[in-house]
Amino acid sequence: MIEPKTDFKISQVLPQEGHIIARSAGKPQMGIADVPEKAEGTYIYFWHDPRDDKPKTQVWDVLSKESHYWLAQIRWFPRWRKYAWSSTCEVKGQHSRIVSDIVFEETCTYEIANFCKWLTTKHKSCAEKTIGTQ
Repeated sequence: MIEPKTDFKISQVLPQEGHIIARSAGKPQMGIADVPEKAEGTYIYFWHDPRDDKPKTQVWDVLSKESHYWLAQIRWFPRWRKYAWSSTCEVKGQHSRIVSDIVFEETCTYEIANFCKWLTTKHKSCAEKTIGTQ
């Protein structure tokens, strides 16, 4: 059995690798602060494009490593005060899309849950530091 990842290393995607998510088509060219980031899972990867962020929270896409197919989106869920994933994609200025035929096995499910937990912990620790410095 493959051990699911529980720790994630975020790396910036080099410009020559390109931005492979189709929903980014038509957006302006990336500046220095807009460099996408990527975190690797076992069979999936998490893609962060800073241009999609909300003012205080991030938006991450979950994609298949094999086909680069969009599977889900991870974003801040205010009512639960934590990051959560959904197969509904919110795209600025476009209709949302829902992918209903997605099946995750335990490794991918575990990694998505751990990534949501990791993002929530990171977000809350940054918020505490901000409050403590005021």
